[in-house]
Amino acid sequence: MEKIAKRLTAYIYRNNIISEEEVESYQYGFLIGLEILIWIGTCLFIALCMKMVFECMLFIILFIFFRSFVGGIHLQKFISCYLLSSGVTSLGLALIRCYPFNKTVSIAIIWISLMQILYVQPNTNPNRYVTDEENIEFKNIVKKMIIAIMLASIVLFLMKQEIFLTTIAVSLSIVAISLVVGNIKNYVS
Repeated sequence: MEKIAKRLTAYIYRNNIISEEEVESYQYGFLIGLEILIWIGTCLFIALCMKMVFECMLFIILFIFFRSFVGGIHLQKFISCYLLSSGVTSLGLALIRCYPFNKTVSIAIIWISLMQILYVQPNTNPNRYVTDEENIEFKNIVKKMIIAIMLASIVLFLMKQEIFLTTIAVSLSIVAISLVVGNIKNYVS
């Protein structure tokens, strides 16, 4: 994958789309983008086999959004991250399919997870330094998303949409757990 990222970066550099100073950043961005696309493709394939594509898409959207702004556990190698992320997503989908929560349990898990995400200190990605100003901006974005999810969860609760509530609950609880595990890993390191 690194070869593909290097080739893509070399192509846009040769065509004067980016400067020499930007090459390393773009190469890293392409690499991460390719890795995410492979993970999403794997998850969607698994979801297709399970007939849970919509649930998977909702799960992935919430997972990527919150992990982008609050962090979580970061592994050193793509294969480790890929296997862990794919495994957790597969287990999450299996949980949603086999043991859907009732709407009251889902709401409780959603709101507890959201409060944990809001109040636990975000952890930083060792590959990208985040300034204090960016952290403030990220926190504001997360607060808006939390409000939107709380309102959506109330609507889904009133509409008795247990499968969607379960999907949101599982996704957010995994993000919250990842955030805590990432903070513990950073503290121990």
